[in-house]
Amino acid sequence: MKSTCMLSLLVFATPLHGAPIDDAAALLQSRNFPEAAAAFAALPPGTGEPGYAAYLKALSLHLAGRQDEAVAAASEVAADSPWAMKARFLKGAALTKSKKHAQAEAIYAEAATRAFAPERRDALVKALLEFAEELVNPAAAGDANPPPPDWRKAATLCEKVLDLPITTGLREDVLFRKAMIYHKACDHPAAEGAFNAWLLSFDPEWSLPLGPAKKNTGAQATGKPRAEARLHLAENLLDLRRAGDARAVAAELSAMLKALPAESPDKALAGDAAWLHVRTFAPLPPVPEPKPQPRAQTGINAANQQEAVQPAQNDRDPFANVNEPMAQSETDPIASQVPQLDQTQIILNGLSARFSANRVPFPPCGPNPVYDAADYLTQLRAFLHDYPAHPSAPSAAEAIAQNPRTNRQGHRGHRCVE
Repeated sequence: MKSTCMLSLLVFATPLHGAPIDDAAALLQSRNFPEAAAAFAALPPGTGEPGYAAYLKALSLHLAGRQDEAVAAASEVAADSPWAMKARFLKGAALTKSKKHAQAEAIYAEAATRAFAPERRDALVKALLEFAEELVNPAAAGDANPPPPDWRKAATLCEKVLDLPITTGLREDVLFRKAMIYHKACDHPAAEGAFNAWLLSFDPEWSLPLGPAKKNTGAQATGKPRAEARLHLAENLLDLRRAGDARAVAAELSAMLKALPAESPDKALAGDAAWLHVRTFAPLPPVPEPKPQPRAQTGINAANQQEAVQPAQNDRDPFANVNEPMAQSETDPIASQVPQLDQTQIILNGLSARFSANRVPFPPCGPNPVYDAADYLTQLRAFLHDYPAHPSAPSAAEAIAQNPRTNRQGHRGHRCVE
């Protein structure tokens, strides 16, 4: 798709020049990228419009996958050439593909400071979003030691885009991307606020946080991933141990999916929504015990100890333990899917405190429901009946086997066989 957009520019440009540059452009249009690069390289200096042949040579090399050569060719385009702007963005794209993110970021940062016309601003926005996507998928093919995703920088880029005067459709896309970045980074407070903000802005049917009988009149348009946004909102609420709020969102999502026509692609989320609803009935994992603090000291020793501990607390990275496995709950196989509170606490003072724009926390619907083994068992059985082929069906069956109500019912009228 990207190469098609790039090549479509040639339809208007190539008639302005004569052979042999037309022959080279024809090779590029026919997707013979290595041959086109060689043909453009063989042209005499000064052929065609200033910078035109050098830019098309760089484009051919980029599409051929020879990114280092594409960067060098794009650098040959003079700064006063009418093709200089395109060459800079092409150079940034080639550097991004080569995983040279720092150099690509410098190019995009310089471009961001310029006063762009609307169409050029859209090009910058798309480049920034592509760069943000690279930051969360930094691993190159065959890389034995890939760098970790830079969630913070990717979220910052999305914030910069949202600060620009962009169209409603683009804002819908960027805000959802930012919410997904928080979601993947396990920053649950920021994620639930971003997903709720997206729904309030782009789903007129989203009225759950507004209260009974109120309508969401502030929504600008109907966004496409509205079912997915509800699903992730409920997931993050459950991760925050807000089971009652997560249940309300999951129930609203299930009702919405049920009312959709059979051909709607969102129908595929019905099983995921039902499973999430079941998980809100599971017992929450116990709140971890606070770590014992060292014995209080007085005088100089206490002051020295405070100076040693304080910098470590201030410099704490909220993403330091994001990818570490959570402690598994021994009470239920589903309860182990809810992260521990200390993980959430680590995040609370991190990224979510820095990026407060475009974030509307979901208001509490009430206290958490009390765990009831019988209700939980009923929900599990209903889920298995309705979605026996769902990927989470084995977990549901295991939870049924471990449910104390199941064990008591199984022993009624039966003698234990020694």
